[in-house]
Amino acid sequence: MINVHRTNRQEKPTFAQKLNLGVGRGLDIASDLMRSSEQKKLMQQENEASKRLGIDLTGIQDPKLRQEAVKYALQGQMKENLLNKKQEFLGNVFGGNRSESGMNEDQGQSNQQRGGFDPTQISDEQIAQASAIDPNVGRAIAQAKDVALREKREQQKQERGQFESDRKFHSEFAKKAIEEVEGLRSSLPKLEASLDFARSAVESGDVGAFSLANLGERLGIPELQTAKGAQLVTAAKENLLGNMSRVSSRAQNKWFEQRLNSMMAKVGQSEEANLSSQEMLEGEVALNQAYVNEFDRLAEEDMKNFGFERKDIAKRARSATKPMENHIFNRTNYRLKEIEEVEKGLGGLKKQVGKNVVKGTPLTLAMAKLYKDKFGDNALSVAQKNGYSIPTLEEFKSYEQRPREFRQEL
Repeated sequence: MINVHRTNRQEKPTFAQKLNLGVGRGLDIASDLMRSSEQKKLMQQENEASKRLGIDLTGIQDPKLRQEAVKYALQGQMKENLLNKKQEFLGNVFGGNRSESGMNEDQGQSNQQRGGFDPTQISDEQIAQASAIDPNVGRAIAQAKDVALREKREQQKQERGQFESDRKFHSEFAKKAIEEVEGLRSSLPKLEASLDFARSAVESGDVGAFSLANLGERLGIPELQTAKGAQLVTAAKENLLGNMSRVSSRAQNKWFEQRLNSMMAKVGQSEEANLSSQEMLEGEVALNQAYVNEFDRLAEEDMKNFGFERKDIAKRARSATKPMENHIFNRTNYRLKEIEEVEKGLGGLKKQVGKNVVKGTPLTLAMAKLYKDKFGDNALSVAQKNGYSIPTLEEFKSYEQRPREFRQEL
C-alpha cells in the first residue's frame, strides 16, 4: 500500500526546472517585444515617407487599411495633378505666356487691350497638346480658332475696303501738291548750280561795266567775251530755263522771259546790283528747298501712319515751313543790307550812325562796329532806339554762311 501511494503522487518541479521555464518565457516575450519595436519603427518610416507624398497614415495600424489609404490617396493626387495640368496649359493658352504662341510684342499689347486673348494666335501644336490632355477641350479650342480666323478675315476685308476708299479720296486732292513738289525737286539742282556759277562770275570782278566781257556784249564781238563773262551768261540761261520749266506752256511768252531775265545777274551791271539779284534768287531757292524738305518729312509720316499722303499735306508743309521762311527772309534782308552798305562806302555809313531808320532794318556787323566806336557800351540800346533789328549770335553765324553751305543745312 505504501509503494503505490509513492508512484501516483505528483512531484513538485525543481528549482532548475523553474529557472529553465522562466528563461524560455522571457526569451519569447523579448522576441515579441523586438518584433513589435521593429514594426513600430517600420511603420513610423512609412508614415514619414507617406507625408512627403502628401498622405497622412497616422493612426492607421492595419496593414491592409494602410495599403488602401495609400491607393486612394495616390488616385486623388493623379486626378488633381491632371486637373492642375489642364488648368496650367489653358492658362498659358488663354493669356499667359504669349511668346510661346509666336506673337510679337505689338500683337501682344494689342491683344491685351482687347481683353488679353486672341484665339487666332493659338498654334496647331497647342491644339494637339490640349487634345492629348482632354479631347473635348482640344476640339473647343480648335473651333474657337476657326471662328476667330473667319471674323479676322472679314474685318481685314472691311478695313482694306475702307483704306482703299480713304486713299482714293485723299490722293485726288494731294496729287497736284505732289506733282508740284516733284517739279521743284527736279529743277532745284539745276537752279542751285546756275546760281553758284553766276555768283562765282560776279564775285570775280570780271563782268562789270568796264570789263572786257561787257565790251564784247555791247559791241557784239564774241571774240572779246571772257571766261567769267561766258560763265555768267550761261548761268543766267540755265536759271531762266529752270524757272520756265516750272510753269505752264501758256505762261512761256516773251514778256515772261524778259521779266525773269531782268531778275538775274548780267554782264555789265555793277557788282552790287548783280549780288543783290543773286541774293534774291538764292533766297527763293532756299525757300523752295525748305518746303520740299518739310513736304517729304510729312509725306513719310503720312505713309507710315496712314499708307498714303493726306489731302492737306501741302497746307501742313507750308505751315511747317513758316519758321524757316522767316529765317530765310531775315537772312536775305541782312545780306542785301550788307551789299547796300558796301555800295554806299564807309563815308556814307558814318553819316547814318545815330540816325533813325525804317523799323526792322537789320544791324550789320559793319554798322554795329561804327555804333560801338561812337556810343561805346550803349551802342546796342541806341541802335534799337534808332529802329535797327539786332540779330542773335546764332543768326549772325547763319547770315554769314555761303549760300550753298546754308542750303545744305536746311
